[in-house]
Amino acid sequence: GSWNYEDEWCSLNVNDGHLNIYSKGTPYWNSWYTIGPAIQNFYLEATITMPNCNGKDRFGLAFRLTNNNQYYFMGLTCDGTWGFSRYTASNTIETILDYVKSDVIKPASETNRIGVLANGNHFEFYINGVKVGQADDSTYPNAGSYGFVTMSAGTANFKTSVDTLKYWLLP
Repeated sequence: GSWNYEDEWCSLNVNDGHLNIYSKGTPYWNSWYTIGPAIQNFYLEATITMPNCNGKDRFGLAFRLTNNNQYYFMGLTCDGTWGFSRYTASNTIETILDYVKSDVIKPASETNRIGVLANGNHFEFYINGVKVGQADDSTYPNAGSYGFVTMSAGTANFKTSVDTLKYWLLP
């Protein structure tokens, strides 16, 4: 299917009813995989587990990705923090909201539900059904593809299992 993919840094496969995403372990290398249709204003949500992660290993929702590989992402780290960033066409990460701890994040080996509401330049972030923050940013206003970003901080074959990924378009 369209979710099966592999390159030098990451691989994806569908197995046992989950999408399994592996960051092969190149430290701080961001790998992303997105699909269409292009969506602009929406609520996007994924249910994930990170069974073998460590420390700053990070996984997140990528969205509004356009052809020059610039996109937003909401990230979740193995050690229980979340943040919001922009990935730029020049392969740099610009922090919009610093990674912070949240009591609503369960241990990474358990299931966490992460969601983002994108409406124009306003974004709201949800973990396990609780709003954990919001931000305004107008850098990437256009519709784009959506999916995932994964980054190992050094863990070989850092795995994320995605149970569900769904979105609702805003009126």
